[in-house]
Amino acid sequence: MRNLRSKVIQLGAVLVAAFLLAACSSGVSGQSLANENIARAAGPKHVEQDPQLRITTDEVMALFAEVYGDKTLIKATLETNDRFLLVDARPKGRYQEGHIPGAIHLPPGEVAANLDQLPRDRQVIFYCGGLHCPLSTQAAKIAMEHGLTNVKVYYEGDPGWSAAGNYLISQTPYVYHMVARSDDANFILIDSRPAQVHQKSFIPGSLSVPINQWDQKKSLLPQDLDTKLIFYCGGHGCPHSHNSAKAAKELGYKSVSVYSAGEPEWRAQNLPLWGNEPSGVAALEPQELPKVAPGKLSRSIGAADFQKLMAEKSKEVVILDVRSADEYAAGHIPGAINLPDDQFYANYEQLVKNVPTDQQIVIHCVTGIRAEGVYHALATRGGYENAQGVQFLNATINIASNGTFTLDQLATAGGN
Repeated sequence: MRNLRSKVIQLGAVLVAAFLLAACSSGVSGQSLANENIARAAGPKHVEQDPQLRITTDEVMALFAEVYGDKTLIKATLETNDRFLLVDARPKGRYQEGHIPGAIHLPPGEVAANLDQLPRDRQVIFYCGGLHCPLSTQAAKIAMEHGLTNVKVYYEGDPGWSAAGNYLISQTPYVYHMVARSDDANFILIDSRPAQVHQKSFIPGSLSVPINQWDQKKSLLPQDLDTKLIFYCGGHGCPHSHNSAKAAKELGYKSVSVYSAGEPEWRAQNLPLWGNEPSGVAALEPQELPKVAPGKLSRSIGAADFQKLMAEKSKEVVILDVRSADEYAAGHIPGAINLPDDQFYANYEQLVKNVPTDQQIVIHCVTGIRAEGVYHALATRGGYENAQGVQFLNATINIASNGTFTLDQLATAGGN
């Protein structure tokens, strides 16, 4: 038995020596083979980076800071960018799942046919799925072959962006996909609008965590920081979902995105909604909510009536603009009082004093979502004596820098 064991050990030694001899004869050391095995276990090989093209996460974030400052990255803010353009070179499904705010979608195979989307007067930054993804390099090369010179490649891509504490933007097809499979996905959709607005109509399965009650209700979020969180609110002009996403990243959640199109686009796509309105259930208004008396104002005002009201110069009406200060500065109705709704909720007792009590008040935002929330606060929280004289604009309003505006009536009247 001892002789057999000795022969087995000797045979093993011979095989090892033969393996190492073959490795050495082919110019590969045992250490190199070990390193190669480690690399294979670690995942895909990183693409080769061109130092002349490379732009880092820190540099991309610095560009965002220079162009946007601390403004919320809503659509209107992103449209002010005249310095750079981000181009997501991944497949369309990945782009819809989550892309860097402001990025357009253009995979390598579509670059040559869509050169008109790539500005010559801005830096064009291509990115894809991280250090191992070759698509951004391929797309950049094609762009340069067709004459673009101010080109960079963000090799770290969306994984690097997320790891640095930033959120992504998700689109309707992906959100619908996640809602449909929510039972078997580590995922939560979160509505950042005021609670009363959520009750009215919301995307199926979404959790109500209003931004104005973030500190009180953030404990409703899952303890698992790997849970995918998608925030939404009242559309591309609503900042609440963006601010909620930033707050969630600060709490340590790793996978966070904003469904910036929000409930308005979900509704426009005829996708299912839950809540009082779609189910035909009468809303449960707080008992202290004033009832509309004969001759008094209805809760909301539509596009046509608002247009008529603004044309009646003899009638004195106070316009309360509850958008952010940045939105207000970009264009507002002349004479409108700016009272950002997040500040209003946080400092209600003080700021409610800024709302006139002896005139008709019309509250507006972009789509009516934030305006309705402020209306409810004035009507139910006390400390305001003119609730019967307040309405919110239940329409989409777009205001130019000179104060002129256009209106689009929403699909539903919002109730009187």
